[in-house]
Amino acid sequence: GVKHVLNKPGYKMFIDLEFTMPPYNYNHSGSEQFYSEIVQYGIYIEDSNGNVLDQAEGLIKPKCKLGISDRMLEFIHVTKEKLENAPYYSKFYNQLNYFMMTYQPTIYVWGKNDYLMIDKSFKLHKVKPITERKHYVNLMQIIKNYYGIKNDIGLYSAFELLGAKPPMDIQDHNALHDAWATLEVFHLFENEINE
Repeated sequence: GVKHVLNKPGYKMFIDLEFTMPPYNYNHSGSEQFYSEIVQYGIYIEDSNGNVLDQAEGLIKPKCKLGISDRMLEFIHVTKEKLENAPYYSKFYNQLNYFMMTYQPTIYVWGKNDYLMIDKSFKLHKVKPITERKHYVNLMQIIKNYYGIKNDIGLYSAFELLGAKPPMDIQDHNALHDAWATLEVFHLFENEINE
């Protein structure tokens, strides 16, 4: 079954997202309510032979002002000014739509948060959904099931599990770097399964 999922013909999309976080001293009973939004994305597109055909990355200006918190800025290493001047969500939506229409890819994510947030973003921005649950493969869940691991595995810990060195010493929470790491883990696992 795992072999079938990994060797599925067609294009693959590897996507990673970073999200807004409430401020350190966030008060739930305050006048403004915090809600989490996509604030950075990284995407790679591959053909059936593992050749990278396309990529995209960018920041997204959040709707909720509380989302531009020091906590989140420190986490993804971005300045407040950069985020306030970032393109609106529509740029990400149009990019994702272009990739879906052009390649009809299987979308590989690390954990379920990314596809849940994409789904949530369609509702938040009142736009037509362009992906469905069936388009996504949660690579972390497949690896957990295969090795019988109960707890979630960090993306960079997966390299160790698969007997490889991570592409970077530490995870810097950059969406494009993490999308690349997801792609690398996919191929390490694919090689192990196919051997």
